[in-house]
Amino acid sequence: MELVSASKMKKAQQAALAGRPYANLMADMLAALSAQLGELNHPFLVERPIKTRGILLITTDKGLCGPLNANLFKLVSEIKTPAKYYVIGRKGMQFLARTKRDLVADFPVHDRVPFNEVRAAAELMVKHFTEGLIDTVEIIYPRFKNREI
Repeated sequence: MELVSASKMKKAQQAALAGRPYANLMADMLAALSAQLGELNHPFLVERPIKTRGILLITTDKGLCGPLNANLFKLVSEIKTPAKYYVIGRKGMQFLARTKRDLVADFPVHDRVPFNEVRAAAELMVKHFTEGLIDTVEIIYPRFKNREI
């Protein structure tokens, strides 16, 4: 079992590290574009007062992963402002229900997450943002850190 676990961990680490350069490049590109756009009236770029935060919480479906979910739940527990929660992952849904937070929707996903499963969560949050039900779209997710890097 230890060999199987080590093999699965190695694959998970490779997958986590493979997407990081793409995400960093995308963030840099969006920051550069937004700095040069100037005045736009797109609803995503207009600043508005934050009354209700929209928070997407991404957790695991299973336990036994050390402090991975616990650290996320600690961050959520520190949120004192009004918020509506959208969750991907069974453990996050259970935590939000147990702590009686405003859970709007939960989205089940599989181990290999196809884009179509995540699209539903993104579309619902965008719809609620444009309708004014939420004033921000924030994502709380576990970030892989490797001590060797």
